[in-house]
Amino acid sequence: MSWMILKKFGKKAWAFLKNYWYIPVILIGIVIAWVLISKRLSKLYNIIAGQTESYRNEIDAINKVHNEEMKKKQEILNAYHETIAKLEREYKIAVDELNKKKQKAVKKHVEEYYDDPDSLAKKLSEEFGFKIYKDKEDG
Repeated sequence: MSWMILKKFGKKAWAFLKNYWYIPVILIGIVIAWVLISKRLSKLYNIIAGQTESYRNEIDAINKVHNEEMKKKQEILNAYHETIAKLEREYKIAVDELNKKKQKAVKKHVEEYYDDPDSLAKKLSEEFGFKIYKDKEDG
């Protein structure tokens, strides 16, 4: 009995294929196209994924170099500001010391030549670079 069922199914299948032959051809074509395209799509996906990874790595490298440059620039700028502040402090100390020395020298000369203004003026002129101008009335 099963042989009869199989024979009947075969005749119906053959009749279907004779009239609608293009349907199995289209289905086989779709399967073949899908297999071929899926391989190409897989390759295309791998290429795109590789390019994306390469792009990310390049951007990461650029960002890393930029951050290192900015860090070095900031360190140099901090060192510059510290150096300027140190120089300003040292300059102020040096000016204060110089002013104290000048004050002591002037005080010493004033005490030494307090009764001789012309000699005092001459001594201060020699030591500190002052110019002495005489009045026309004094001669």
